[in-house]
Amino acid sequence: MDEHGGWFPYPDSILDYFKALDVTHWADLYFRDGAERWLKDREPQRNELFQAFAEAIGSEADVNSVNEFLVELAAYTNQALTENKINAMMGLEFLDVDTDISPSYVEGLSSEERQKQHDVWISQLVLLFNDLSIAAHGESIFNLVDRAINNQDDDALVRAVQIDRSLLPYFQQHLIKQSMKGNSDFLDSLAYRLNNPPRRGTNKYPLLWIFFKDLLALGFFNKSVTSEKILTHYQRAVGKHPKFAIVDDQIVQRQRRKFNKLYRQVK
Repeated sequence: MDEHGGWFPYPDSILDYFKALDVTHWADLYFRDGAERWLKDREPQRNELFQAFAEAIGSEADVNSVNEFLVELAAYTNQALTENKINAMMGLEFLDVDTDISPSYVEGLSSEERQKQHDVWISQLVLLFNDLSIAAHGESIFNLVDRAINNQDDDALVRAVQIDRSLLPYFQQHLIKQSMKGNSDFLDSLAYRLNNPPRRGTNKYPLLWIFFKDLLALGFFNKSVTSEKILTHYQRAVGKHPKFAIVDDQIVQRQRRKFNKLYRQVK
């Protein structure tokens, strides 16, 4: 993804595998109605996830319990990755790059396994594109789509399409209307976003912003969680990768202020 500036040039074999699993409409989940239908259909799984999280950090978790949970999770993940068993432990062996994804493989899957793989890939694609949107635009793809629809915000529309071009059919009528009107400003903006990958943006710390988003979703992006603590967990996750390494908590503080400002604007 990084080599292509944030876009995902999937080979035909992966696209055929997705088609066989009916992994074709993940963009439905960017829209409020689509997300609500998805969650309603998977209520038991969602309840299991919330229960597992509550058991891990408690129903009334404080900063210390979350900190302990993150440390344990990092240690578990590092051990699993070292032993190359993380997918097996999670029951996600099909995510391994050496897995056979030929048509005969998909045809041989049970209905339960097929549904499982379908749901995992839909969820992963939505999460990946949302993280990319946060990293590139400082705003979730859900917010971009919502503003494009409810505020008729064309800038939000073209930014969302830049992140995930599978959104184009969802705005087909609007695109036709603007084309028929000869709206050159809109068409120029759309052409720019379609021809320039999202990672050409000015955000120098994309993974840090994704981490901010995750902390915010957990409800632990407040003043009691210091920038120094955030940096400690970020360093555990990123390791010594030179492109994403951060060693100064002042950088975290500055980026945190920018993130808070942008989040208040789009909330």
